[in-house]
Amino acid sequence: MSFYIPYVPKFWDEESIRQLFADLQIGLVERVDFVDTGDWEWAVGAFVHLKCWAYSEFADRVYDQIQFYGQWKLYIPNQPGKYFVLRKMTCEKIPSTHLNVHQLAAKMMDMGREIFDLQMALAATRVAEEALREDGGEEQFYNASIPLSMAEIADQTQHFNAKRLWGSADTADSDDGSTCSGESSAKRMRVSEELCGNN
Repeated sequence: MSFYIPYVPKFWDEESIRQLFADLQIGLVERVDFVDTGDWEWAVGAFVHLKCWAYSEFADRVYDQIQFYGQWKLYIPNQPGKYFVLRKMTCEKIPSTHLNVHQLAAKMMDMGREIFDLQMALAATRVAEEALREDGGEEQFYNASIPLSMAEIADQTQHFNAKRLWGSADTADSDDGSTCSGESSAKRMRVSEELCGNN
């Protein structure tokens, strides 16, 4: 089980909490995650994760009370009136990691760039779909079950723009020299600018 303690004085560290749980025969603490909520200058929040429960009547009582009422007042020995509120965690425990803070920050930056690229690809696909609907074309611009890279989207966009400019393949092969209307050309330019970011 994992607990959340909303207020822990800042002079308490992980070893102090680990020792408290061992002395009171509650269980062995695997790790403690401190979080600064900003609510108090003198205290922080703490997530206490147990490795295992102790075989004791007191541990059984703590476990039962938290399961039934959702929290337990854990009085601190030799400190009259002082206690921690142990609350049952309502979310999943964050797994441990072997990465340090700087490595985690770098990973987050990589994920942020990947998310940005996916958002750009999605926006490009939506613009292309909108252009097809405006044009009344029935040709499928892309296969939704196969994700496209930015290069593939650019290639298909050029093909799409060429077809809008010169018409179908049959029309392109004819010698009548016909081109698209001014309105169609303006739409093509708008789609191209939105897709390629040249606006």
